[in-house]
Amino acid sequence: MARRVGILTGGGDVPGLNPCIKALVSGAEEEGLQAVVQSIPDTKRAHLPATFLALTPQYRTYFLQAVAASHPLPEAQVEHFVTAAHVKDDTMAESLAAFLEQRADCAVLAIAGRFHFDYGLAIPALLQQRQPHVTVQRVTTMAVATDDTIALLELAGKHLADYVWFAPPHSETRAEP
Repeated sequence: MARRVGILTGGGDVPGLNPCIKALVSGAEEEGLQAVVQSIPDTKRAHLPATFLALTPQYRTYFLQAVAASHPLPEAQVEHFVTAAHVKDDTMAESLAAFLEQRADCAVLAIAGRFHFDYGLAIPALLQQRQPHVTVQRVTTMAVATDDTIALLELAGKHLADYVWFAPPHSETRAEP
């Protein structure tokens, strides 16, 4: 019997999600995240989880190493950036959990940027907290030049993903003029 596959997307194509996250983060520092969630109109709150999972030290450290280092911010904004990313990841994890609750017969292909799935510390960890019985397998991509050598055992030891798809760097994939 063939298994059904659900494909969920999120982020920029979810109307109202990004403005909702911005409203949450700007008020959460003073009032607390749950208090701010309750103050958001129902039409926008519908895009968010009923409750948010705690932001763990592992998530914060991973985020700062993986993302914030590439997007320098004034120190005062760093925590807002971490909180916003966590709210977005938790919202995506909640969406996946809700889908899987309604359709237990489906396998899900969730597509998001590398940060959200690599090492299993963002969406996979949050999904496992919401749905402990769910098996998560992660696929990621890695740009590798044709003359590069990859230490596969070392890479496997980093637990980047369950599967790694090697591809040439973007500049190598362009056609010659």
